[in-house]
Amino acid sequence: MKTLKSLTLVVLFAFLASATYANTYYETRYEVKTSKDLPSLIKQMVKTDFVRFNNYFQQNNIDKLNESVTFEFFIDKQNQIQIIKVESDNADASAYVKQLLDDKKISADESVVNKKYKLVLKLYYRS
Repeated sequence: MKTLKSLTLVVLFAFLASATYANTYYETRYEVKTSKDLPSLIKQMVKTDFVRFNNYFQQNNIDKLNESVTFEFFIDKQNQIQIIKVESDNADASAYVKQLLDDKKISADESVVNKKYKLVLKLYYRS
């Protein structure tokens, strides 16, 4: 019985340690050194999310989307993307950008923090 409890604790500790590492890695693997890096960073985040199992589109039964989204944002001192405004003719496209990027933790150089940015993102999704 004592061995079972010890083994359970070891497995639980290993699981928690790996989950914490994975969450930290996932949040900070996106790195921005200059404002020129932002468009490619956002595109990479979208590409990664498009292939992710149970993404926004799958959860909302969206089979295809072909929209342009214009959005304004800044990166706060905690290195999180803060969405200011999202514009699109499609509510799903706007909601997707907000859901994907708002409060997303990244690794950002001090030179890009607290500056307002505006990007146009072309979303082309097919399941």
